[in-house]
Formats: sequence, structure tokens, C-alpha cells
Amino acid sequence: AYSRNTGFLDYFALAVLFLGAATLRQNSDFLRIQRFYFVALTLVIIVCILEVSGINIQKVNLTFKGSLIGTFGNPNFISAYLGMGGTAVFAVLLGRKKNLLQRAFFILPLVVIALLILRSNSRQGFVVLIGGCAFVFFFYLRSLNKTKILQALYLGIIGVVGVFSIAGALKKGPLAEVI
Repeated sequence: AYSRNTGFLDYFALAVLFLGAATLRQNSDFLRIQRFYFVALTLVIIVCILEVSGINIQKVNLTFKGSLIGTFGNPNFISAYLGMGGTAVFAVLLGRKKNLLQRAFFILPLVVIALLILRSNSRQGFVVLIGGCAFVFFFYLRSLNKTKILQALYLGIIGVVGVFSIAGALKKGPLAEVI
């Protein structure tokens, strides 16, 4: 289908990146990948902001009128990518060795990403963002070395929300109208 080939290339590149990252051993290698990822995310965000502003720097025929496509060719791909990017920003926000001002700096990109996902007219990005942030937050709780009760309570709440969300996606249950 038209404009889906770029999505295939993006997902193929992500798979190659995953396989490459699985072989890394040094922390500096992970930090280098993180830097490159955030540079790519920043460029995609800039293209999206320009597109929302009415500037089409790619000179492509926008087949999805009123929806954001960014550099990905369709709203679902850009939405999912922004969700992954927002999850990465959230993970850095929760990272150790950051003062309050540094943490506050990462809130602005999260807000911009959420607004761009909203503009894409695709709920896929919010699903990725919320699910990814929930996953990251669980590991943040584990890193605090607090009681296992808090972790179990969090997993229980996330499990219940997850079941209701899946049921809603299948048009059943109380969230069927929302999802």
C-alpha cells in the first residue's frame, strides 16, 4: 500500500538496532546509542512541528489530510514512534543522578510528544506511550529497593488496567466506548 514501505524500513532498522544492542557490553556503547536515538527523535519532532505549522519540507503528497505523518509516511507509524520516543524520554527523566531542574527539562519534550501524538489522529501512540511508561515506572520502583508490597500492588493495578484496556480494544467492557 502507498506510504507503508517507509514503515517497513523503520521497523526493519529497529530490529537491526535491537540485535546490535543485544551484543553490547560496555555502558559507553549504550550511551552512544541513546544519544543517536535522541538526535533522531529530535529531528523527527522538528519535522512534525514544521508539518503542524503548515511547512511541508518533505514535499510529499499528504494523503492523510488533517493527520500528522512526520517522516514515517502515515499517522500510525509516526504516532507509535513518538510513543516510543516519549517512553525513552520518560526513562531518562526517572534516571538517577538528576536534580529537579534537569528532570523538569524532560517534561517539555513529553508534553510536545503527547501533543504531536494527539495531532496524528492515531491512538496507537498513546497506547505505546502509556504502556511503555508503565513498564519503565515498574523498573524505577524496583530500583528504589523498597518493599515488594509496593511492586506487587503496582503490578496488580497495571494488570487490572491492562485487562480492561484489552477488553475495551475488543469492544467489550466499560472502556469499549473510549478505546
